[in-house]
Amino acid sequence: MATSFVYFSSGKDFLHNRGIFSILSLVCNYSLKADERIIVFTDQPQYYEKFLSELPIDYQMLDSNDIQKLMGNDNLIHRVKIGIIEKSTQLYPQHNILYVDTDTFFFQNFTEILTKISPQTSIMHKFEYPMTFLGTYPPNDADHFRDVYDFLKSNQFTIKGVTQYILPESFASWNAGIIGLHPTHFECLTEVYEFTDQLYSYARNHACEQYAFSYFLQKRTKLIDCEQYNRHYWHRIEKKIVDEFLAKKLNNYFATLPLEEKKTLVNQWAKYLLMKIPKHEYMLRYNAMIAFQEKRYLKGYKEAIRTLLANPLQDFTFFKDVAYYTKKMLLSK
Repeated sequence: MATSFVYFSSGKDFLHNRGIFSILSLVCNYSLKADERIIVFTDQPQYYEKFLSELPIDYQMLDSNDIQKLMGNDNLIHRVKIGIIEKSTQLYPQHNILYVDTDTFFFQNFTEILTKISPQTSIMHKFEYPMTFLGTYPPNDADHFRDVYDFLKSNQFTIKGVTQYILPESFASWNAGIIGLHPTHFECLTEVYEFTDQLYSYARNHACEQYAFSYFLQKRTKLIDCEQYNRHYWHRIEKKIVDEFLAKKLNNYFATLPLEEKKTLVNQWAKYLLMKIPKHEYMLRYNAMIAFQEKRYLKGYKEAIRTLLANPLQDFTFFKDVAYYTKKMLLSK
């Protein structure tokens, strides 16, 4: 069965750079069939066109008003994902859907995983945790994970007119960086909307849409992961690393290259980033500070040394933070 590959991006150039890199990495690792399309929902189609003119892309214009409507009454940006997928099902109702977050790139041929999408099987990026894990968060945690757990434990949902409990014991969270659906799954999008809106109205957690997809796809299908084919760099530090890299690479010269030369370079970029991200000075520095905060001082110093080896010219804040945690360690003895 043919597949529609779906992307959404709006705003500043670096956000579109992620999408361009992801799309090129996709065609490096999959041969599009004659009737298959990449659908890009964006406010700047012209930005993509100069890099992707040789690819079969359907650009769907979304302005700020369109995005605001898709965000709903509670202004949940992740709710846009549901709307984008729904619009894609209307454009090509007989196609499977593979929705891909722009902060994702492919590094291995993934043709095989697409063949597994069926009425019985769906795809999400990877398994994360059972929803009961959220009960280990303290009350009033900053990201409202405990609020999600508490709401699921003690409140009912009205889904398609039916009032029901959806208990945390009944499902797990899967990362929604990639979502693969068969046309028989499209009817669950109404349920995903309703679950998301009711849970977010109380919990205000950014992952409510992910929990909704996780629940209904687990309820209706066998969920399988596709992590072995792609890298989802969702963490803010990883995004900073990739954004700075792409800002240098996606230039006017690259835009003029033939598609095959672009693909060759993008394959090289993907391999480089897979190796570089865990060893980058930004990630090492972040790991050092997290270790210090968790009072794992030996690991903190090791990561701090690795940071300096990666780049000795750290700013004053780095040394100030190391000194702060050193003083804290000494005073605790």
